[in-house]
Amino acid sequence: MNCILGTANGYGLAEIELFVKSVRKSNSSVDIVLFAQDFSPEVVGFANRAEVRLNQAFFGMRRGARLLRGRFRCLHRPLWVSLAGSSSRAWLLRRTTAVMVRRFAHYARFLARDGSQYRWIFLSDVRDVLWQGDLFECIQEPGLHAFIEDESVVIGSAGDNNINWLQRLLGIQDALPLCGNVSSCAGTIFGDFQSIRDYLALFLQLAGHYDAHNNCEDQAIHNIIVHKHLLPKIIQHHNISGPVFTMCNVSPNEVEMDARGFVVGRSGEPYAVLHHYDRHRPVLQAAQARFDIPLSFAQGN
Repeated sequence: MNCILGTANGYGLAEIELFVKSVRKSNSSVDIVLFAQDFSPEVVGFANRAEVRLNQAFFGMRRGARLLRGRFRCLHRPLWVSLAGSSSRAWLLRRTTAVMVRRFAHYARFLARDGSQYRWIFLSDVRDVLWQGDLFECIQEPGLHAFIEDESVVIGSAGDNNINWLQRLLGIQDALPLCGNVSSCAGTIFGDFQSIRDYLALFLQLAGHYDAHNNCEDQAIHNIIVHKHLLPKIIQHHNISGPVFTMCNVSPNEVEMDARGFVVGRSGEPYAVLHHYDRHRPVLQAAQARFDIPLSFAQGN
């Protein structure tokens, strides 16, 4: 059995419907597990019909956690160092980090309890991810699979935000060696069970060590792991030739669609997964029409 883990905190049905329907069109048996602090009745009803597992996870901020992120943030690092056990450190991260970092702590906890049944796991964004095929059929090589963004923007180039997130986390001098690499996206990560477990353990270790509290610092940590080769086997997939097409830096004239409204690569075959597809209005509209979702649904730009 295979599994998709995604975070839908604060999402309503509009933000998850296309994602879930597109996955189910391509793979009816994969476990879809969504994490949020609360789910609306509309989402619960839809999840029951689509056989989606909803996992309630704390994404709020209690008073003590707010103080550790705010006025007394200087205490967070000593507290992290003093907590010797990995479970205690994970507890701290599940309560003090921003949603985009904290989701990985919830994934690690879930897999420690319920993950041994899964062969392959996909850590995925939800709102802006669309399936056009079965990703689990595209990848069969064990290891951590990282998906590189469009090569038109490299870390440290004009218009790149990754260097800002890396500098905030590492400092200017330690971030500079990562310049020149094409960013890998933290919103789509694939691997076998053990590779994902190892990735999450390392991610959380770095999040605590570098005091990662802010959104987008998950992207910085992910690029540190990938481009410093901190795991034994990391397979990097280029954007235009891999199974996942990350569209945030792709110009509209470079997006090719077939007669069915699928985004295709140079081979003429559809990409298995699109990320940031909602930034391209024709792609979004084609997907809405394919799954009979009203075109008035306002998603993306």
